[in-house]
Amino acid sequence: MQDPVQAKKAIEREPKLTADRCPLCGQDNNCTIVKGERPETCWCMHKKIPSNVRSRIPEKWRNQACICESCVDEEQPGK
Repeated sequence: MQDPVQAKKAIEREPKLTADRCPLCGQDNNCTIVKGERPETCWCMHKKIPSNVRSRIPEKWRNQACICESCVDEEQPGK
């Protein structure tokens, strides 16, 4: 059984995810949908997001927030 004090500390260390933050790095994801703009204006609608990047998102954060462009670019060949 996990020590309740240690469990509380672990929860406090975990970053708080919001829809405007990348679930991989925690930086602003520049999601135009979250900002109330049309989906087709978002950078992600014009760039292929590799499945290996999407697979790195922790299960509990999937479909909660968009990956940022920097995290996508890090996985692109030639970068």
